[in-house]
Amino acid sequence: MMMSLGLFVFKLSTLPYQNTSRQVNYGWGTNARFGQRPVSQFLGLGEETIKITGQLRPCMAVDRRQRHNLWHVCHQKYCQ
Repeated sequence: MMMSLGLFVFKLSTLPYQNTSRQVNYGWGTNARFGQRPVSQFLGLGEETIKITGQLRPCMAVDRRQRHNLWHVCHQKYCQ
């Protein structure tokens, strides 16, 4: 197993991916103070983006059921 996305498991026999990247935004607020420098406060995590790239080629050993599972998981929650 290389990684999973929902219930779909990426591995060499299903669908190997080439690259992944992850970006997380953080929320910070600034408060001005009299006679002192402003202070920053952590407000929590923002939006998280995960990008998975790869190619699905006909010669790969991915059956129709696995492709359908990946499509369903991706379009229900993760892909925009």
